Amino acid sequence: MSLCLTRDEIAELTSRAQPAAQRRWLDQNGWCHAVDSDGYPKVLRAYAEGKLGLRKPAEVGAEEPDFTVFSKAA
Repeated sequence: MSLCLTRDEIAELTSRAQPAAQRRWLDQNGWCHAVDSDGYPKVLRAYAEGKLGLRKPAEVGAEEPDFTVFSKAA
């Protein structure tokens, strides 16, 4: 299984064939993504599974780190 959704999976998710339209859909629906050198959006598989409710938020790093450890005097 790959780290990112395939181009076909992104097309299925967005119901869009063109990369620009896919990026627009992702932006409008609040999906984080990167863009590869060909202009296609890249979406991490773990992120997509979290957004779709297939993983618990903790599994995709959605929990806030405990910053209190930095405020304690040494």
